Amino acid sequence: MAGFHMLDEQSGKAYSLVVVEDEASGARVQAALAQRPAERRVGVDPDHVQFLTAQAF
Repeated sequence: MAGFHMLDEQSGKAYSLVVVEDEASGARVQAALAQRPAERRVGVDPDHVQFLTAQAF
């Protein structure tokens, strides 16, 4: 798993990109984040989630 946080300086929008090996890994990450106590949560809830598949080149 790898994670990146990016900021679009023109729009002010922040983006978080999480790279996982497969959909099952992604589901485990989502479940772990959802189980955090409220006082340990940082940031805002995502307003858009998109799943992409990487192709080797």
